[in-house]
Amino acid sequence: MHLENDIRVVVGLDFGTTFSGFAFANVHDNESFIKTESKNPNITTKIWENNLFKTPTILLYDNEYSDVVAWGSYSKKQYKLKFVDRFKLHLGDLPDNRKPSLPLKLSNRKDQRYKRAITDYLRKMGEDIKNTILKTWPKLDFFNQILLIMTVPAEYSHRDKQTMRECAHLAGLIGTLNSETLQFTSEPEAAAIYCFTMQSLRELYSGDKKGFMVVDCGGGTVDLTTREFINENELSEITVRSGDFCGSSFIDQEFIKYLEGILGESVMNNLGDCFKQLLIQKFCDQIKFPFSGEDPDSDHEVDLSEFRKYFPKIPEMDESDWVVILKYDTLKEMFDKYVDKIIQMIHLQLRDSGDKCSTIFLVGGFGESEYLQNRVKKEFETMVTYFSIPPDPMAAVVRGAVTYGLRMNLIKNFTIDPSKIKPIIQNRRLKYTYGVKTSSFVGDDDDNETEKSTIKLTQKFSCIDGARVGTSVKVDQDFEEVYSPFFPWQDAIKIQIYTTRKFNAKTCDEPGVELLGELEVELPDPLSPLLLLIPKRPVLFSLKFAKEEIKATAKNLLNSKTFHATFKLDIEDDKKKGKKKDERNEDDRKDEDDENDESDEKGESDENEAEASGTWGTS
Repeated sequence: MHLENDIRVVVGLDFGTTFSGFAFANVHDNESFIKTESKNPNITTKIWENNLFKTPTILLYDNEYSDVVAWGSYSKKQYKLKFVDRFKLHLGDLPDNRKPSLPLKLSNRKDQRYKRAITDYLRKMGEDIKNTILKTWPKLDFFNQILLIMTVPAEYSHRDKQTMRECAHLAGLIGTLNSETLQFTSEPEAAAIYCFTMQSLRELYSGDKKGFMVVDCGGGTVDLTTREFINENELSEITVRSGDFCGSSFIDQEFIKYLEGILGESVMNNLGDCFKQLLIQKFCDQIKFPFSGEDPDSDHEVDLSEFRKYFPKIPEMDESDWVVILKYDTLKEMFDKYVDKIIQMIHLQLRDSGDKCSTIFLVGGFGESEYLQNRVKKEFETMVTYFSIPPDPMAAVVRGAVTYGLRMNLIKNFTIDPSKIKPIIQNRRLKYTYGVKTSSFVGDDDDNETEKSTIKLTQKFSCIDGARVGTSVKVDQDFEEVYSPFFPWQDAIKIQIYTTRKFNAKTCDEPGVELLGELEVELPDPLSPLLLLIPKRPVLFSLKFAKEEIKATAKNLLNSKTFHATFKLDIEDDKKKGKKKDERNEDDRKDEDDENDESDEKGESDENEAEASGTWGTS
């Protein structure tokens, strides 16, 4: 990977479901760390209101949703503004019925509403990042001298990362869509790097067992990764990263449901989402954070008296002086619904890691929950040697992201040779199996020629050799296959790359198989007499797992012409799943009509269909 920019500052951005933050480091100030001559990097973490390392991931719009009036923290005086939060949950594979609804006025198109909110939030965060960085180094060229490392949940697909890249570009965080000054790393990986580089933490796993697990507990997702030392300065991934939507914000929503049962759903809805968030903050401060689960005979109170004037008269609440009481069993049930999922995921990670894991680190905002800590300690105290909460667990991910960026070989400095910089992460486990769509006749391996002639063309999922889920791959490792056009008259082939979480798949249209992207390769003139000597016209296809993104190239072996993939990710595939008419504008309907017209004009035979879709056979 080549980056012609002179990177002077690395910025880590942790865009979370409920809280977000950033940290940064000067490359020159960390030269000894980059060269692996010192253990701890010199990183500055932005401090927000209430001396926290993060600020809420919320937006407050005007009545028409035209402008962002406030973001992050806000006051009761602003409760009538249009409030939008938890929009990040629209990324990932969370079921639609669990995703928060977003205002129609954000966009006429449903699939664009969450992207609008993400972009607006990143724009505001980006303004703060620029002000902070340029205040310290006013002469920096933000788009060319700053490397931005954005963290994403372990369960994010390549499509989700591409969406984040598009939003970051629209928000003005990068100058061009495919700029290499934006790189991704997963949240648990960043947290693992943070734990790995803290000298005080390294002493915990300095024995025979070099493996450790990081459980990153955020507001929306909980992500796990298990790593081990390769040597003093490098890490390897033992198991496939895992995650689920069981973060602390779902407990907050359980509390809102509980209040609706007391105050009435219509009363709560009339107050609006902005006001609900203020009630959630009270719940967090007075109950959720202090709850340890150690005293089953205790009740827990949240005082809402300061909000009394905003509610209609409710006699039952007046009698209790607007103090809401949660019984121990009720509160425990709110927690256990999601803590049980975390416990189960840790069990699976330990099972898959064999006997290599000695330490469990709990990080993230939810990782500071006393109840969660107690449950994890009790469940796994006989399975691991150590259980640890690192210093500043809320900042673990964002600081790890900066550390990851400092040790990338993208760094170019007057005194640092990029070729001598070794990334901390040396290999990863693939989360998907990768394959391409290929064409063949059913029975190609059959010796019966008569039977062959009666069997029609089929298209299948052909796994790229070695690129299967769970496989350990080195950073920037290439996987290669040779393909050739299926029909002799083809002047191009379209290589379509698919992914599945299964170990293998038979066809590209079966459940769980998704299109990642495509790469079209021009072929020499199919009518040239010279090609009669080389009828297959081979193309060398290469898939490289570079950092957290995927690069693809295809080389025509006859003329050595190389094509680099810019994946045409189908990131708006929900448009094809059907939308309600009132959610579409006229352009949407026109585009769909054009697509239908093109579909009607496609070939009527298997042979024509194969040629039009750019299929190929393996060489």
